Amino acid sequence: MILTLSTLKGQTQESQRVYTIEECQALAAENYPAIKRFTVIETIKELKIKNLNTLYLPQGGINIKASYQSDVTSIPVNIPGMTINPLSKDQYSATLNVEQLIWDGGVTGAAKRQVIKESEIGKNELESELYSVREMVNELYFGILLNERYLQDIKLVREDLLRILSRAEALVSEGMANRSDTDAISAELITLNQRETELKSGKESLISMLSLLTGSGINPDSEFREPSGAIPDVEIFRPELKIFESKSDFLQIKKEQTLSQRRPKIGAFLQAGYGKPGLNMLKDEFSPFFVTGIKLSWNIGSLYSKNNEIRILDREMMNINSHRETFLLNISLKSASQRSAISKIEKLLESDNEVIELRERLVKAAEVKLENGIISVTDYLRELNNLDIARGNKRRHNIELILAIYTLKHTHNQ
Repeated sequence: MILTLSTLKGQTQESQRVYTIEECQALAAENYPAIKRFTVIETIKELKIKNLNTLYLPQGGINIKASYQSDVTSIPVNIPGMTINPLSKDQYSATLNVEQLIWDGGVTGAAKRQVIKESEIGKNELESELYSVREMVNELYFGILLNERYLQDIKLVREDLLRILSRAEALVSEGMANRSDTDAISAELITLNQRETELKSGKESLISMLSLLTGSGINPDSEFREPSGAIPDVEIFRPELKIFESKSDFLQIKKEQTLSQRRPKIGAFLQAGYGKPGLNMLKDEFSPFFVTGIKLSWNIGSLYSKNNEIRILDREMMNINSHRETFLLNISLKSASQRSAISKIEKLLESDNEVIELRERLVKAAEVKLENGIISVTDYLRELNNLDIARGNKRRHNIELILAIYTLKHTHNQ
């Protein structure tokens, strides 16, 4: 994923004027400060595994000891012709102790798998954070698109108003209309300009926030491509599901580790040293010595708590499954609501075209009546405003439909 984001960022420079929502999401994810945790999580995992690998390396230590004791072992038997000197009360030894683990019952292997799953959980949790970032991008991106569509409507209305203003001024100069008629049109143009200023300001504000979120050179001159409106399938691919799966695997590994810790462990050992006395306690002089062998150790005391620990892990597994089922239920409910909203908007769009067609006819008829002096400019402006509202409703419904579909996609993470 990170390589894909880097590629997209490399291709998206300040000079680029056309942006897609997918590019903005990728840029925002890579610009998100927490993205650095991917590398940190991976590094921690590698270091922990390296430490675990050292458990199978020879483990050793050096011991140096000097002691003085109040009494020593002696032989209370007199043998004619033989003198047995007692051991010295001062004794010295220097030893090198080496142990080699041969088999630990699977503890180390389970610990490695546990570390890998911990890393996987951390990355999935970070993916879940990035999911929220993509959600912010969606809100800003579609807000920009909606403002752009409203600005397009204003352009159409202004063209109509300017055309009528030109005719009204001609009629005023010919004495066939009052100056109040042109004043009404001029006032409507001023109101339209105010609305345009508000929309442009809102668009620039959204673009500024999107530029900050993505860390790119998005500016008011940039263009934004409208996303496709294909409705997604019902299958869900959310990062939270990966978290639930990783946590379940993690608990299963902990269960394996709990069982492996109850098994005996086999190892080899070597003790080599130099001291007084050596292994021969009757030889009161410095001498080298060594002891080697194989040992088996088994902590049977841990068997007492094994069943309770397994039960705890089983209950934790049930808890994770319960959270997963609750999450899927909430997603299903949200998805059903979003699909219902999509269906409603599609029906509204079907009637929008009819309304616009009727309003365009009424405006043309009103324009003819205005030229013939049958209606006032106010009546004409009322019809023109109704047409503007109808066009705005259609553009808003178009964006709302794409937004609803894309929200459904985002809910499914597709």
